[in-house]
Amino acid sequence: IILSLPSTIVVNFFFLGLILKPDDFQKILPLVPAPIGISLIFIAAYIYIAKWINILLFKSSPTKKQKIFVIVVTSLISSAIWLVLSLPFAIYQFSNFILSLLIFIVLALLSHLIMARGSRKYKEEKPLKYKPAQQLGRAIFAGLMVATTVYFGQTMGAFWGGVIAMFPAAFLASIAIIHYYYNQEALFSFFKTVPLGSTTLILYAWISHYSFPLLGVFYGTCVCIVVSFLYSWLLSCIPSKP
Repeated sequence: IILSLPSTIVVNFFFLGLILKPDDFQKILPLVPAPIGISLIFIAAYIYIAKWINILLFKSSPTKKQKIFVIVVTSLISSAIWLVLSLPFAIYQFSNFILSLLIFIVLALLSHLIMARGSRKYKEEKPLKYKPAQQLGRAIFAGLMVATTVYFGQTMGAFWGGVIAMFPAAFLASIAIIHYYYNQEALFSFFKTVPLGSTTLILYAWISHYSFPLLGVFYGTCVCIVVSFLYSWLLSCIPSKP
């Protein structure tokens, strides 16, 4: 649940709210659920691509340098898959929220099945504590994605800004760090609750759709954060199956 707390979406939507007119900002909501669902498939794709690269290139456990190579290549391939699947929503200016939500539900259920099946085969490790350098790296990467989102929103409009805002930057940064310290199989256990937790991101977008025009960007963001964190806390109270 923690891995899917709203982070980059908070900053992305804040700046999009500043640069876009209220009517244009409200065009973003129908775009949100489907790319989030694709982000969940992105996680599963990363795990299996990393596994196949290890099998093809390294017969034994990879060294640290080899693991870094695998992480970089897998991140690029997985990101390319996400872009190929998500960008049509911006290109064709997708505006059907119900259909987008249905796509998310299907992809979330599929991702949940993949994660649950994989986590049963892997012994769960102790939680990873991020070091200051790792936290700084995540912040820098997230900052770059925010800048990219603002650029696309300002130059190409709400549809492009909205889709790019859904890029799983926080997921990718966490995946890379966890993969480096454990292995790709461990990602199943770390991300098994993310499909459920990702509904928080949709809730955040839905609330911002109404709160930003009504309360303004700053107070609208505050309302979104409070409601989203309360919702995430309620999700964390749901007992998870081993």
